[in-house]
Amino acid sequence: MRRAAQRLLTAAAGRARPAFADRGFNSIPVIDVSPLVKPGGEQRGGDADRQLAVAQQLHTAAKDVGFFYCKNAGVPAALADGVLEQAQQWFALPEATKRQICLSPERHYRGYQGLGDNVTRHKGGFTRDHHEGLDFYAEADSGTRPHSAIHGPNQWPSQIPEFETLLREYVSHMLHLGHGIMSGIALGLGLPERLPGEPATSQESYWCMRVIHYPPLPAPASVDGEGLDKHSDLDGSVQLSCGAHTDYGLLTLVNQQQNVTALQVQNRRGEWIDAAPKSGTFVCNIGDMLRVMTNGAYVPTPHRVINANPTQSRISCAFFYEPAFEATIRPADSLLRPEDHPEPNLEHRRYGEHLERKVFSNFEH
Repeated sequence: MRRAAQRLLTAAAGRARPAFADRGFNSIPVIDVSPLVKPGGEQRGGDADRQLAVAQQLHTAAKDVGFFYCKNAGVPAALADGVLEQAQQWFALPEATKRQICLSPERHYRGYQGLGDNVTRHKGGFTRDHHEGLDFYAEADSGTRPHSAIHGPNQWPSQIPEFETLLREYVSHMLHLGHGIMSGIALGLGLPERLPGEPATSQESYWCMRVIHYPPLPAPASVDGEGLDKHSDLDGSVQLSCGAHTDYGLLTLVNQQQNVTALQVQNRRGEWIDAAPKSGTFVCNIGDMLRVMTNGAYVPTPHRVINANPTQSRISCAFFYEPAFEATIRPADSLLRPEDHPEPNLEHRRYGEHLERKVFSNFEH
């Protein structure tokens, strides 16, 4: 395997430092990631040529789009679908029942957030997002980490025991998937192992998971051309299901229901491209930390959610595969070439401090 790995690196090194992409995409690529993960969710050590082919696709997608669908991801379909089905049942519970596990600083920013609690900030202030959600983070003994208000136990949705069981199993599979995709991204960049600050094992990730219910937007926003043009560039003060933003972590993997198209991705021309649900896939996108790690070669893409369907809700489960809380995020040494990148020497960041700033600004009560 050592010789095979060296051959992969030699092949990848010739294209690892790309020219800055123009991001004029009109569609989102679909990538079969099975060479990077086994069906059971563990890392694959198999065919080097197939791994390189996937790494090349990941590299192109991250550079040119910032989004991609991944298929054959090693996550059982019954589990992925079951999480969304159970979530729909849970969000249909009475508001008082859901607020038994309400998110708060005292509960480490974990648990239920009601409709409009989450906000998108913009130059004029903030706008409340029209969704409700459940937030979870990696659990660990706070005595083993530097103090943070985020550290603590999750508030699992125990009102539906099967839902909690499925979510715990789902986290395990998504950690393996995230680790596998990141190994492919490192390979696509011509790196020998992994990016600086990337978890050495999936268990080191300070992961986050958000299960989200997007009800139909209130009228008149639900009618295209009447109150809200779904594909236009909207002022930040307009309430959306989730306002335009980039993700502040490493890698996002979204499991979305099949019946509603609501997620949109913005290209360089300012056009909003639908990321419609595709059966058997996860929608993946890169976050702000990959921008730092790659010295600006990969740039996160703005995206938003608009559920303009007047009668149907949308359920999604977004899993964020993140660095370790204590990790220092910096560019890979091999990518620090000013002639190749317009943004040399991006700021080094401790991931935990970056996460705290973002989480503490997400909510208004």
